[in-house]
Amino acid sequence: MGVDVSLKVKSLTLLYWKSFFDEKTLRMFFNQSDLQINNNVKYDINDKDEKPHTEYKYVSTVGNVVDRLNSIGYTLKNVEKRFNNNVFDIINYYDFDEEDGVIRQRIEKNVTFKKWSNSVKKYSNFLLNNDEDLYYFWELEDHGFPESLKPKTFCDRIVFNSLKDTQSDSYFGCLYEEFDSINVVRLILEYCDKKNIIEVDVSEMVGWTYDSIDDMRISDNIEKTIVLVEGSSDKTILEFALKNIYPHLYNLYYFMDFDYSTNNTRQGGSDAIAKNIETFITSKLNAKFIAIFDNDAIGIQSQKALLYKIGNFPENYKITNYPPIKDANKYPTILPDKKIKLMNINSMACSIELYLPKQLITDDFNNLYPIQWKNIVERKIGNEKLSDYQGEIQHKDEIKSSFMSLKNDIENGKKQFNIDDWKNIKTIIDHIIHIFD
Repeated sequence: MGVDVSLKVKSLTLLYWKSFFDEKTLRMFFNQSDLQINNNVKYDINDKDEKPHTEYKYVSTVGNVVDRLNSIGYTLKNVEKRFNNNVFDIINYYDFDEEDGVIRQRIEKNVTFKKWSNSVKKYSNFLLNNDEDLYYFWELEDHGFPESLKPKTFCDRIVFNSLKDTQSDSYFGCLYEEFDSINVVRLILEYCDKKNIIEVDVSEMVGWTYDSIDDMRISDNIEKTIVLVEGSSDKTILEFALKNIYPHLYNLYYFMDFDYSTNNTRQGGSDAIAKNIETFITSKLNAKFIAIFDNDAIGIQSQKALLYKIGNFPENYKITNYPPIKDANKYPTILPDKKIKLMNINSMACSIELYLPKQLITDDFNNLYPIQWKNIVERKIGNEKLSDYQGEIQHKDEIKSSFMSLKNDIENGKKQFNIDDWKNIKTIIDHIIHIFD
């Protein structure tokens, strides 16, 4: 007895539980906003005697789930790396008539990540579009087992034998105890249409294992990537943009707060980022950290200096800058003689304000607020001496005020969030979420 709970894409069951809500695993795929509650649902709409029930499902798309898995470390690159690092223990192959050395040679000769991936693709594509399991078809071999499903390679046989055996201790040929199944799921999702629905129906567990849906809520208790930015304005802007551009990723990132309490702010800027990153690395923290500096002279020099000082930093750290943007290639700047000249201000004057929607950085006559050159920034990094002009957009406080007004209007429903207006901020967000790919 019990209730079957399956994480599914179309006809393929990716993960399975018996009468258990595995919140720790499911929060990798969904957040609380993915819960759908549908009333008066019937399994068979033509059955007049069936009593309607309330349906509880966590629902997302393959594309959104792939984004989430990538963000928490299950990129294809990492899946391949984990597979290759332990392939001899992972692959579910053993023959009592063969010595361990022979088994190892057979795996070494016949198994690569690419070959295994091709076999996973072959059988997962079938299962995505067919309601029957492979073990059912195998029993019908004498009655026309599909030729396309017959194992043709060593990896085919490993994967097929894993799937046709309902008591197998492996998943798509990989032993559960040796290879986290989320790695296999991530690979399978790569072969799915990104618009496909991925869902888990927990309806039947209400009243069986759990008293109500409140016992099956997905929490925000998931390890986040910590993003260090130069100031509280950067934090506010990037959090707001992430929530509106990629809401399915919002709870996976934490932009480091520079406020201890009301009206009590610690030092921001590039120096604060550098000091904090050094402290975190020294403390050997395991979370993922991104230090992202402005795309200006100080920011570029600070990023280079930090990379030089740290040297070989751990893989869970990334040190970068806001990416360059086309709109900054020809941007108005004020020369010493007060004349306006269009210049490429990437790497010299692009703070977060330059990435905001154009209407926030223009005057009443639709003229862009110009860059005011402030000083020459010099720094010696190793044997290299850097010297660059540092610029700053005029009317910075007015821009921040306009942003907050727009933010409030969007959050209160008075205005729409237009993704086209935020394309430059989106380049920063995309840079952040793909930096560990």
